Amino acid sequence: MQRIQIDSSFNQKVIDYYIDIKSSFGSKELLASAELYNYLISPIEQIIGDKNNLIILPDGHLNYLPFETLCKTAITRGTNHQQIICLKNTL
Repeated sequence: MQRIQIDSSFNQKVIDYYIDIKSSFGSKELLASAELYNYLISPIEQIIGDKNNLIILPDGHLNYLPFETLCKTAITRGTNHQQIICLKNTL
């Protein structure tokens, strides 16, 4: 088990992301998605390895976060959409 500490500014990022993705999912949301992925998932990628399942026990504001929407890479101009790696696609 790996516990990740979060602060109030991070909680606000989670809330903002949740509100944004309810209305649309464009480049702004992909950038926020990658930021959240890098904070929450990147530190444990070696632990996850090639496992097919991941159990996440969210607490507090993380209960609002749809983890399957987190993407490892953000989209920029010229990014091939097929190259975007999301958590859902890696497990």
